[in-house]
Amino acid sequence: MRSIRNLKIATKVGFLTLALLSACTAHEKPSKVETTLANMAKDIVIPIETKNLRNPLPNNQPVVSQGREIYLQSCAICHGTDGHGQTNVGQGMYPPVMDLTSPHVQHWNDSQMFWIIENGVRLTGMPSWKGSISPDDTWKLVTFIHALPELNSAEAGRAKAQTSSTKSPAQMIAYG
Repeated sequence: MRSIRNLKIATKVGFLTLALLSACTAHEKPSKVETTLANMAKDIVIPIETKNLRNPLPNNQPVVSQGREIYLQSCAICHGTDGHGQTNVGQGMYPPVMDLTSPHVQHWNDSQMFWIIENGVRLTGMPSWKGSISPDDTWKLVTFIHALPELNSAEAGRAKAQTSSTKSPAQMIAYG
């Protein structure tokens, strides 16, 4: 336990040092070292925090569809309708938003992804959704995000059409 605490402290100090060295600007992409340290911190802390969480929902099409609706309302503005994060908002963040279909994100289990959505991730653009999205809806989001890599181009196109017809950009911003 003490070694984990020391590792957490060392990671935080290293990350802080890097942030200070880069003068805390947000107009440049993070360095490989910065990205590695941030990912290490997430990969150490999150599993510890999520040991006892379990997804109570089945992994089936109705849950995935419900998760898609929540995703389109809350996540697509940054992560894109396809989860790749290639949006102006997502790429303008420092660090840029993660590609939700990437192996790095997809290796997180349901409880880890739930924790990230609920709590957000400091020093990134990922906010805490705890006060905005119910735990049940968060589990639906988790199920949908894990299904993203399997979405075919027709489903991604359909999701994009739903985003533009469901809410205007002003409504999406007002929603959060």
